[in-house]
Amino acid sequence: MAPKRKVAASRPSSPPAASSRRSVRRKAGGPPPAAAPDSPPLDDGDGGDSSDSPEEEPQARDYLSPLSGELLALILLHLSPPLEPDLQSLFHFSLANKSLLPHVRLHMYRELKIDTRTNAHAMHRTLHGNDVNKSVKNITADVGAMAKTSSQWLGWFLFHSMHSLCGIIGSCRTLLTLTLYLPSEGSAWTQSLCSSLSELRLLHTLTKDLVKSKEGCRGAGRHDGMDVGWRPNKSFAMWSVSQFIKPLATLKSLHTLRLCGISSDSSTSPPQSQHNCKLTEVVLIEVNITNTDLLHILGNAQSLKRLTLWRSSLLSKRGLSHVLKRCPNLVELRIGGSWFGAKDEDDTNFPLDISIGFLPHLRILHVSGSLISPSILLNPATNLSHLLVVACPSFTPQAVHSALAKMRSDPSPVAKLTLPEMGWTGNAGDIWTETWKFTVRATADAKGVVLEDGKTGEEPEDSDNE
Repeated sequence: MAPKRKVAASRPSSPPAASSRRSVRRKAGGPPPAAAPDSPPLDDGDGGDSSDSPEEEPQARDYLSPLSGELLALILLHLSPPLEPDLQSLFHFSLANKSLLPHVRLHMYRELKIDTRTNAHAMHRTLHGNDVNKSVKNITADVGAMAKTSSQWLGWFLFHSMHSLCGIIGSCRTLLTLTLYLPSEGSAWTQSLCSSLSELRLLHTLTKDLVKSKEGCRGAGRHDGMDVGWRPNKSFAMWSVSQFIKPLATLKSLHTLRLCGISSDSSTSPPQSQHNCKLTEVVLIEVNITNTDLLHILGNAQSLKRLTLWRSSLLSKRGLSHVLKRCPNLVELRIGGSWFGAKDEDDTNFPLDISIGFLPHLRILHVSGSLISPSILLNPATNLSHLLVVACPSFTPQAVHSALAKMRSDPSPVAKLTLPEMGWTGNAGDIWTETWKFTVRATADAKGVVLEDGKTGEEPEDSDNE
């Protein structure tokens, strides 16, 4: 038998020749050809891997892309809470798959906090003419921190900071919430800033130079025993009513307005018609406005439910009664810190005693000053869950005791009565002696009224400035 010819590995036989040779041998009944000794073993299908083939690394499976947009939004909402967003997790989330980048960008730009001039400039360039500006819903801008880089060039830094801020607001036309902290030097930019607000058709909350009070950092009126829930910024810009009324009429979706620092001016002219903003909450602190200006700001106040007026000068008692008559759905009213008219009217004119009849839904009433008398406890229209009165000369121990003894007990017109002066020492403490405290408390308990003192053991302060 002739020796078997060895085929070189470098030149394998063509497929047709090899196929014909194998078919001839099989017809003759010979055994199948044996594999060459230097050839790699064949895979018999039992899962064994070839020793010469490189091992493939297992790839991570993408579980996120197939998810629905609603479920991805919930996941990203957990990674980006409003107060402290986890930007690093969002960045790694976008690296998992490029198709997830639009979802991540939506949440990364949803809450913008701008407190440096560099950040404001970069954000202005990013949002201008880019569809990502539609993702921005909330903006918090501290212009005072932006311009605090240099004290010598404050005007130059303030110019560029306000220019970038106006550009950002003008680009984000789908904005929902806007919070501004403006220094006193920024009053010159009021016109440009108010003009940029006119395009915010979806804006529902506007806050200017006000900080929410919290434990350890109480709000305005705290020294008087009446915390209104907000405190003014240490430095705030003063807007004029004439500049603010025009863009206010274009904010159709606005329902919450909180302002610190707005003043009446000689150029204020009455608008042709009231704005149609359905305001539900208005907070005005440190404002110099007249009764007419207040009516212009409130507009059609039929939907107003919460009103806070603190240190609002130029308002009179008669004007306050006229304003409250236009707010029939008011639920919460906090007012005080102001001089409402001449001093000789304090003993005879109490506008809240009369206005309570026009406010059937009023439940919370906090008053500082001579705007109320104990006779409100005898008014049949009074139905309050909490009444707080401070710095009111008519609320003497004898007058309070007499009103509590005469008022109806079922149902009680007041569920809880807070008189901070009961806990003060000094002049107020001399009026509220221990005997009067015991007598008034006993009468209140008999009528089902919870009597509290808001500042037990604390001294009254002269002012609440920072």
